[in-house]
Amino acid sequence: MKNQLKIYSNEPSLMHGKVVLFILLFSTLFSMSALAQVQTVTGTVIDEIGMPLPGANILETGTKNGATTDFDGKFSLRVNSNASLTFTYIGYKSQVIKVGSKSTINVTMEPDLQQLDDIVIIGYGSVQKKDVTGSVATVKMDKLTEAPVVNFDQALAGRVSGVQVNTNSGEPGASASIVIRGGNTINGDNSPLYVVDGFIVDNFDPGIVDPSDIESMTVLKDASATAIYGVRGANGVIIINTKRAKVGKTKVSYETRLDVQNVSNTLDVLDPYQLLTLSEEIQYNATVSRFYTIRPNGPGEPGIVVGDKEDYRYVKGKDWQDEAFRTAYTKTHKLNLSSGTDKTRFNASINAVDDQGTLLNSEYNRLNGRMTVRHDINDKLEATMDVLYSSSTQEGLGVKGTGQFLFL
Repeated sequence: MKNQLKIYSNEPSLMHGKVVLFILLFSTLFSMSALAQVQTVTGTVIDEIGMPLPGANILETGTKNGATTDFDGKFSLRVNSNASLTFTYIGYKSQVIKVGSKSTINVTMEPDLQQLDDIVIIGYGSVQKKDVTGSVATVKMDKLTEAPVVNFDQALAGRVSGVQVNTNSGEPGASASIVIRGGNTINGDNSPLYVVDGFIVDNFDPGIVDPSDIESMTVLKDASATAIYGVRGANGVIIINTKRAKVGKTKVSYETRLDVQNVSNTLDVLDPYQLLTLSEEIQYNATVSRFYTIRPNGPGEPGIVVGDKEDYRYVKGKDWQDEAFRTAYTKTHKLNLSSGTDKTRFNASINAVDDQGTLLNSEYNRLNGRMTVRHDINDKLEATMDVLYSSSTQEGLGVKGTGQFLFL
């Protein structure tokens, strides 16, 4: 028959040797074919002005095979011919280049200017982020308002590096303590300085400003804040700018939100029989081992012996946690009105919050109102009126906790 490979042998050992030789030959050819697909790629990585970038990362896309550039921006990496290389460097846009038949790949990195053009509020003015020399952090308000919290300080937890947020109480509407870059004093107050719309606010209560009314928030974290605010800024500064009136058509918006809270984990408690057994073990020196429950008949009357421990073996007790906790609801209502012309701009908002606590008879209610009117008298003179109203009530027992959020 044609196109067939047959190996005949009357000796089993000879037959076995030929098969092994055939397998070794096939494996060698397969290995040479596989090695032919791997090649060495070299090149140089430079910036937009032609300077080498040492420490740039080059990674074979989709794998952990990679290399970094040396002091002269050069690299060398063995990759598959059908692979792609991903070039990354801090502050520059990442690039992906297909290898193919190239043995040399030179890359010019382009700076990422998107974040460097953001406007940052510092002190009594504003600059571009690329011109900031101190340690400044900006908070994205669109992400902050998504958090299911009543006050904005609770939503700061884990969003700004170097800012530590501690929850001091489990009460609804309770404020959190904020410490920037650690405590500076042992017995003193480590709270930062709050500046709202350019005015320093002492004994600041986060509840006076609704999170939806905040336009931007900037955190000054280093000692450069003292150059602007003096020693009052030694613990850091949080600058809050509220939304201002803008030119545009009249807009009316209404937003409502409902959040549900529930205690998901409660303590395991003893039933009546287990409680009496535990009491018996604690009082092991007692001369009697029988337990009695005394039920008074009335004021000033002696009690009656109800029974001993065995009478409570199958008695179902009451878990008072179920009686003390409830499913709580947080309801928020926000109404905003804005309008403006080239001469006069107007903005007003009303925000109502009803925050129930999971503990019975605990509740927090707040009503915030803001109105901003700006009128241009002439090209060099303008008049601005800001009105801020806040009213809150808090009910319930003081409940202290040890919760903490930290992001470093």
